[in-house]
Amino acid sequence: MRRRTIGRFWVCGLALTLLACGGDGTSPAAGEDTGDVPGADATSGEDSADAPLPNSITYLTPTQHLIRASTALRGSRPSLDELETVAADPATLEGIVRGYVDTEACGASIRDLENETLLVRSENFRMPGNGSLEGVQAQDVNTAMSETPLRTIEWVVRQGRPYTDILSVDVQVANEHAAQVWQGLEAYDPSGPEWQPLTFADGRPPAGILSDGAFWFRHRSAGINYHRGRANVVARSLLCFDYLAQDILLEEPIDLSDPDAVANAVVENAGCASCHQSLDPLASFLWINRQNWGAGSLNFPLGIYMPNNHDQWVEATGRAPGYFGLGGTTMTDLGQLIAADPRFSLCTARRYFSYFAQVPMAETTAQTVASYQQVLVDTGFDVREMSVAIVLSDAFRQSHSSDEAAAETLIGYKKTRPGQLERLFADLAGLDWQTYRANQFGGMIDLLTNDFYGFRVLGGGIDSLFVLKPVHTMNSTASLVVQEVAKAGASQVVSDDLALSDATQRRLLTELDTSDLANETNGRAQLAQLHLQLFGVQEAPDSEAVSLSWNLFSELYAHNGDAQRAWALTLTALFQDMRVAHH
Repeated sequence: MRRRTIGRFWVCGLALTLLACGGDGTSPAAGEDTGDVPGADATSGEDSADAPLPNSITYLTPTQHLIRASTALRGSRPSLDELETVAADPATLEGIVRGYVDTEACGASIRDLENETLLVRSENFRMPGNGSLEGVQAQDVNTAMSETPLRTIEWVVRQGRPYTDILSVDVQVANEHAAQVWQGLEAYDPSGPEWQPLTFADGRPPAGILSDGAFWFRHRSAGINYHRGRANVVARSLLCFDYLAQDILLEEPIDLSDPDAVANAVVENAGCASCHQSLDPLASFLWINRQNWGAGSLNFPLGIYMPNNHDQWVEATGRAPGYFGLGGTTMTDLGQLIAADPRFSLCTARRYFSYFAQVPMAETTAQTVASYQQVLVDTGFDVREMSVAIVLSDAFRQSHSSDEAAAETLIGYKKTRPGQLERLFADLAGLDWQTYRANQFGGMIDLLTNDFYGFRVLGGGIDSLFVLKPVHTMNSTASLVVQEVAKAGASQVVSDDLALSDATQRRLLTELDTSDLANETNGRAQLAQLHLQLFGVQEAPDSEAVSLSWNLFSELYAHNGDAQRAWALTLTALFQDMRVAHH
């Protein structure tokens, strides 16, 4: 069932190894009229850099906007108190949103966002072959081997450090297993937090994630690739410049089976040289990193830093390290050159807007994201401030348009990602949707964020190895995932909540009296509250929408005579609503 990109992947690999040169979130909302926000029209937008918006646009209400912002930043719904506060005074929305960016849940969203660029979370299992990792579950080792660059970025962002520090800090954020996987880190403190910033102790030039072995383990370089593939990963990820996307015209055929012919072509052939004059010097920075690993079990710790190889570019490409015409020598130099490049801040703004708004990168033009780039630069590269600017913008809070042509260009409703569904149901329902596999690749499996046994790809996510782009539209497998997690979440929260006599201690069902679960007054009050919590819509207990939900409960109760089961089934239906599957 996986959506494979093997053809493209193979072509890219061939191009970089031999030559080295050579749906979406725009659908308008369906099935709901969200209502116009008074005074909101295309001429009153906050984003001067955005293209003019037609007057036919309908924006989300303040409570719906808060739900969208909370889901984008944290992957979970706002609290009932927050929704009621914003409903009473929309001016409070910004302050509430600003509080989200300092939470652990927002840190998890940052890791998810960055992985869609860095593609390091691949379940490419390697079994522990020796030492203290022997007997550790492969899932845990795999996490330790892949998560560290994302944790380092999260640490930089949540510390309030400039985002440029991801390319300069002298630390790798690691857990206990990662500290044993990667060679060259200072000792891990068992009494400290689970993930700790550990200093490089082997003398490698500090360059943040570019000094992290996990990044280069995922993106390897073999044969006569000479780190060119890795150089393109750096350019694509950090500058939004992909050599493989450039139009290359080869004026004469090249014998790809002849290494000398290829080596000459990348210098003398005008088509190849147009890429290689900047690609090869960029790759020459990377020789201090080990090129590849063999198949099978690995002996830990793994060494990535190989200082004696720093000048092997002399015999490989003959091109000295350089950055688009600027000189440099070490990985520290490379990190500083990238951080100072205006393309880095623009690319960061594009990536964050693309992720939060679920707009394809190709559509995130410089004009679209210029205002967010400016916020990033003006705040000293504070990604939190830029993220707030994005989710508070008029472009982000668009709902739909009555004009068919305009609707095609709107952000519209956005699909809730698998990782967001995991955090949403953990928060709303207390659900840990897991399974246990008693084998060397098993242990406890988080079903929404696992590809080997779980449903992340089937839910529209990526596996960072074969499936490299998320799907932002619903399909059959994504619908099945939502149905199953809704059923599990409803069963969990109804069982847990109704076991508590103190209603103030419950997660969702605070209006129900356990002595009379079928009481209509309490039931309607509960359903009105759920409509606000789940959908961001204020409904009176006697409204048509609440009546429809109450009628569903009543029919279920009449059918089986079990009020608790009827509430579980009613909540399952509400959890499957498109306004939960989307936001």
